[in-house]
Parts: sequence; structure tokens; C-alpha cells
Amino acid sequence: MSEQNKAVVLELFHLFDQGRFDEGRALLHKDFTEQGTTATIAEFIDRRRAFYASFPDGRHLFEDVVAEGDLVATTGSLAGTHRGAFMGIPATGKRVSMRVWHLHRVKDGKIIEHRAVAEMLALLRQLGVEIPPSGPAR
Repeated sequence: MSEQNKAVVLELFHLFDQGRFDEGRALLHKDFTEQGTTATIAEFIDRRRAFYASFPDGRHLFEDVVAEGDLVATTGSLAGTHRGAFMGIPATGKRVSMRVWHLHRVKDGKIIEHRAVAEMLALLRQLGVEIPPSGPAR
């Protein structure tokens, strides 16, 4: 079962990387949730569409894919070229990459839960956003 669950998760990323969002949607369980949000499946897909509109050649490269029971964990990176506005930042043409960590729960052959951490600060810095150094609170 773990190998099948890994295949489902990797297929989702492959489809998203190819811009095949409707096919990716078919891999999401009807009771799908995304940790930390109340997003519907449509909103989850729309956020991915928006990201790939900004980085149309965005591709995941996974270093580790581990599954146990109904959980699948991935670590790796997401890289692409900034070709469209992102978070109000006009396209820069810069090639960027950020580390990503995902945890998915699979039920009945479909992804029912998604959790993620991404190095957004690193991505913004690569796009030229000036971020003041952090220090002790005053």
C-alpha cells in the first residue's frame, strides 16, 4: 500500500508541474483538507494555477520520498523561472529555487490531506525583495 500511496503523491506533483490541474484534481479525495486553511479543493487548485502562472516552468525535484501506512513524506526543491507577477512582484526573468517539505495522507487511493513547508523567504530574496535582517525584538 505504501508504494501505491507514493505513486499517487508523485503523480499529483508531476501533473501540476505539467499544468494538468484538472487531472491532478482527480487525485484529491472528496474530503480533502489542507493544513492551516479552510480551502476547498477548487481554492487549493487555484493557488497552484496562480503559482505556475508566475513560474510556468516550475518543477519539483524530490530527494526523499518516504511512506508508511497512509502517510507519504517528500523533501526536495521547487525551481522555476519568474515569468509572471508573483505576490505583487512583477516578472523578473530570474531562475529561482526553494526547498519544500510535504506530508500527505492518502485514503482510498486519493490524497485526503496535504501539509507543506516551503522556504518562501529564500524565494523572495532570490526575486530581489529586500528583507531586513532579523534580530532581537526591541
